[in-house]
Amino acid sequence: MIKAFYRNAKLEKIKNLNDLTSYKINVISSSKKTIAQIYHEIRKHNLHQIMTVSHSSPRFLEITAHGINKGFAIKLFAKKYKILSEEIASIGDSFNDETAFNESALSIGINPKNPFFLEMCDRIVDHKTKGVKEAIETYVIKQSVANDQIKLVFSDLDGTLIDPKTKLYSAKTKLALQQCTNHLIPLAIASGRGIFDGIRIVKEMKLNPKTNIYIIGNNGATIYDIYTKKYISQTPLNENDAKKVFDYIVNINDIVIQFVIWFYDLYVKFI
Repeated sequence: MIKAFYRNAKLEKIKNLNDLTSYKINVISSSKKTIAQIYHEIRKHNLHQIMTVSHSSPRFLEITAHGINKGFAIKLFAKKYKILSEEIASIGDSFNDETAFNESALSIGINPKNPFFLEMCDRIVDHKTKGVKEAIETYVIKQSVANDQIKLVFSDLDGTLIDPKTKLYSAKTKLALQQCTNHLIPLAIASGRGIFDGIRIVKEMKLNPKTNIYIIGNNGATIYDIYTKKYISQTPLNENDAKKVFDYIVNINDIVIQFVIWFYDLYVKFI
């Protein structure tokens, strides 16, 4: 796909493009106005009907295959493991978690700032560094474990479990996830990036190995089972669909933007 329509690539960590499979494209700009314009133009011309386009941050868009998002991953878990939506709790901090919230009976917002995102949350936790701990202890363990109500806890990674700038998690967040897995409640940790940061964090936290833990990468395009060390699902971008979106974006007012294409945890940047 790269060789077909990307010409002047600055490659990082990539030696052979022949067999690579791409899962997600980020469209990045320093201008919030530019990103907003691209997003609205894509929806105006119904390009979002051939691929999933998420306006998850003011300065970038995330593009995955049609129907692929965090909610897709939740639905896959529910179907595969016969879990009802009433038995799922989701924790997040941004609009990018909306699709997961829609598939969950309990949606917990961590220190949300946007008033529209607030409306999506069933519960609100104001504290950032101890927010995950408070959410899990109060709304999952205390209220749900006794009645066996929660069979899966979904959590966003960046901005929720870890600080987006430092990529670090707090000791209280670590304790909360340990408590969750000690109660044998499965975890699904999701990121817009690849799966390997999630795997690394799970290893560092030393969570209960008897509990099922899943890593959702690329906004749902890759789903990995920590216990079996196998992918549950992989949904690559369709080359022709991606090219349509790409060709359209680069012709909007002759703007200059940056593209980042994700291959597992490897990436290629284009200016």
